Amino acid sequence: AADAARNKRDFAAARDLYAKLAARNEMNADTWADYADVTASLNGRSLLGKPATYLGNALRLNPQHPKALWLQASMEHEARQYQAAVGSWQRLAAALGPNSADAQVIAANLAEDQRLAGGGSGQPATAGAVMVRGEVVLADALKGMIPAGLTLFIVAKSVSSPGPPVAIWRTTTGSWPVAFQLDD
Repeated sequence: AADAARNKRDFAAARDLYAKLAARNEMNADTWADYADVTASLNGRSLLGKPATYLGNALRLNPQHPKALWLQASMEHEARQYQAAVGSWQRLAAALGPNSADAQVIAANLAEDQRLAGGGSGQPATAGAVMVRGEVVLADALKGMIPAGLTLFIVAKSVSSPGPPVAIWRTTTGSWPVAFQLDD
């Protein structure tokens, strides 16, 4: 029924039906990707926010899901995460193969995001490069309570999207403070 509503372009009805399926834990990669698509259609065609969460769910179930990869790359482009979009376009191209009907469109999108990411060299464009530096300092009251060797994650999220993290750095506890740098 959700697919039929989506095909009729009744996106609100489709969204509500997908939400019911999700509440009953009856979703698969196809339905999560479609849920992201209709939610984006109702969100001003933006894949940021809830659609990004639904795409993450689809890709957890099937990391090679073509529609989810396409939407993921489009969402990363929308968020100006061009290097991430390059990776998603490359994964999509590999999943579909060079003879797919969409190969030329994917190649054009890949080339555009490579250009925006810094000319395809794998290096980010200097003007658009983003870096976060800092250090984690342990409060004096906690210094004897945190054993060495525990896993510590530093997570950066986009301020404009509640979706997945844009960068993660992993280390282990031991000496404090812990300096970190997150960048492209």
